[in-house]
Amino acid sequence: MPASEEFAASIRIDIGGAQQKDLVNDIIMLVVEDSIENPSTFNLVLADREGKWADSSLLSPEVGGDIKIYLGYTDASVSPLFVGKVVALSPDFSSGEARTLSVQGYDRSFFLQKTHCLKDNSNVQNGQDASTLVKKIAGNNGLSSDVGSAGFTWADVVLTSPDESDYSILRRVADMTSLEFFVRDRTLTLRKPDYGDNAATLVWGTDIISMSFRMSTGRLVKSATVRGYNPKDKCSYTAQVTTGESGTFSGTLASKYVSSSEFSSLILEQDVIFSNLTDVNKLAGALLDRANNSFVEGRCVLIGDPKIRSGRSVVINGAGKRFSGSYYIKSARHSVDKDGYLLSLELRSMVTQKV
Repeated sequence: MPASEEFAASIRIDIGGAQQKDLVNDIIMLVVEDSIENPSTFNLVLADREGKWADSSLLSPEVGGDIKIYLGYTDASVSPLFVGKVVALSPDFSSGEARTLSVQGYDRSFFLQKTHCLKDNSNVQNGQDASTLVKKIAGNNGLSSDVGSAGFTWADVVLTSPDESDYSILRRVADMTSLEFFVRDRTLTLRKPDYGDNAATLVWGTDIISMSFRMSTGRLVKSATVRGYNPKDKCSYTAQVTTGESGTFSGTLASKYVSSSEFSSLILEQDVIFSNLTDVNKLAGALLDRANNSFVEGRCVLIGDPKIRSGRSVVINGAGKRFSGSYYIKSARHSVDKDGYLLSLELRSMVTQKV
């Protein structure tokens, strides 16, 4: 097999459970945006000279069959990189150019923005873990769930309005607990960020084609304070979480910056009800995480690899002492066109702290 064929990107697309080889043969460009912070998307550009694909029921958004996209080399990967639905078709007619069709789609988390599992707070039970709420949302939307304990009581996740979407509730639960949620295939997952030991190592000049970084102390803070009130017990709660001596950043200079007296405390006064001090402490920790996790941000481009996805850590080597180290992947853009398969990663620094 020629080397060019050995390393050529292989694409497989299944729609409604059936493999679509003719569709793959007409692909001009494919982009999959795999994200841990937003619904994942795909954009597919097809050669459509006779309008075959634009008029095909196979790609009709109203049909609603699952589309699964696999990427790899010589043979596509065993696990799909994207599972979701087609939501938009955009034919392009340009004089003197071949007709094309753009197909856009989202994973199933996108559709949680349109559903309202809870109409009111009548089912909220004091002391019940918020993970029960997440499982309820998953079940009502035809999804399985991979959810451990959120470590946060349901009573503290009250609806902001009767029209609040399931997606908004899940986003608030994740933000309040330093967890992350996403939907892959038909499974809704709520978990701690994967800062594990299975991080891929990427080396400048070997794996990485280009990279850039930005270090900013603009939002860096050394402590977060949250104040809450429980009207049932007529108790006020105050929690403060600090970093620096009681926590570390992955960057080598972060602890030096955060210990500086120039970085003041961030104070958030909450108007919502808190059931206990433990939950207030966790909210303060989550607030500190969000304030500090953009201390260093980066972007790198490398040869495509379907195993590298958002929601995992990587180690960057070759960026000097200040910027080499561990990062968390916020999003991974997998793109395939006539020039090959490239992967663009959006990265952020990783923060830990002790309460």
